[in-house]
Amino acid sequence: MWPSEGAVSEAALEVMARQGVAWAATDEQVLFGSLAKGGQSTDQYSPYAPYEYQTAVGPIRLFFRDHTLSDRIGFIYSGWDEEKAVGDFMDQLHHLADTAGAGSRDVVAPIILDGENCWEYYRHDGDTFLELLFARLASDPAITTVTMAEAMQKVPALPLKSVQAGSWINHNLRVWIGHPEDNRSWDLLWEARHAFSVFKQEHPEADPARLAAAEKSLLVAEGSDWNWWYGDEHRGPQNEVFDLIYRSHLMSVYTALGLPVPGSLFSPITSGLPENFATEPEGTITPTIDGKLTHYYEWLGAGRFDCLKAGNAMHRAAPIVSQIFYVTDDRHLYLRVDFTAKRFLLDNPAAGLKLDVVGPRKGEILISARGIEALPEWAGDKVDILLGVEEIAEIGLKKAMFFADGKGEVSFRFAVVENGEVMEVWPQGEPIRLLSAAYGEEMVWDL
Repeated sequence: MWPSEGAVSEAALEVMARQGVAWAATDEQVLFGSLAKGGQSTDQYSPYAPYEYQTAVGPIRLFFRDHTLSDRIGFIYSGWDEEKAVGDFMDQLHHLADTAGAGSRDVVAPIILDGENCWEYYRHDGDTFLELLFARLASDPAITTVTMAEAMQKVPALPLKSVQAGSWINHNLRVWIGHPEDNRSWDLLWEARHAFSVFKQEHPEADPARLAAAEKSLLVAEGSDWNWWYGDEHRGPQNEVFDLIYRSHLMSVYTALGLPVPGSLFSPITSGLPENFATEPEGTITPTIDGKLTHYYEWLGAGRFDCLKAGNAMHRAAPIVSQIFYVTDDRHLYLRVDFTAKRFLLDNPAAGLKLDVVGPRKGEILISARGIEALPEWAGDKVDILLGVEEIAEIGLKKAMFFADGKGEVSFRFAVVENGEVMEVWPQGEPIRLLSAAYGEEMVWDL
């Protein structure tokens, strides 16, 4: 089984094994942590084989999701031409077979998407892409599509001494556990389940229909999606609605049993406060545009957009961009992009960073490790743009490109591209807005 959110732990796996579950799956990053936890060498780490973990009640096999291949389907290919997307996927599989399959051993590549969130973003809801993908997979002599049970029979399992508790998101459980809102949600759920258990024990003559109704409400409340919306990670306009529905399910447990509803269920769990992913600049700054964080104070006080926190309901396992900084001085607008992997552009020659200017003028500026690749006509000559690409990417744009007097608002977002195809966009919703004062004037921000 694929547990909710790919969440596993040693205790959970024991429960699964006791119920006769033959295999479970989670994310490949959980494997690395599990090997380290059990004192096994991570040098021979390979998520491309089944593993076997011995629980107290018997063994269970584990598969580890290839998050690169899975995320390409879940987050990247929806904006690509179907032929190109399928071709890229097949190339990735063949490269995997050549590297991970050294010694002629079979390679198992688990492709797992948690939910169906991505298909609405594909042309024809993904039908064209999937039909082409399945046809290519079926006709490729080097690839065999199998179920997990079939893979268990064909490929020997490797031993796994310990299992790190974690999920498909950031190989931990932080999205669902730890924040005061999460913790209160779990407390209320435990109290409702405890009340249900006590009621069944004390009232063996209870109406089965009432017990079934209460249990159904409990099972609905145990779904992982409720706590997805509690805490700081996922704030949206419907959080208060989700909160009310969740508490209503817990209330239904008590009403179905004829018990008084605890007063704690009438108080909201969520604070209702949206997460602020963007901050405004605190003043003017003139950074050194060299692709490096020259000193601690260089960008201190600049506006900042946190891409890691701004992830929407479809998480990337490893976002490429971690944060974006923006600020002005008397003559320039300055932008900085930090990557999850330092030197991303230098280490990935096929990758580029596209600055999409939304207003007051529209156009795209494409940069890479080689320099400026493309400019709109209004941006003038390449020499008019300051650029530094090394550990980070830093850009300086003259205010005169946008306003005659230097005063106004520039709206923009960034996209990471690879071989001309978009890999990710930040922000995914409204663009970042950067205010600029007129030449010689001071800007006052409402903070």
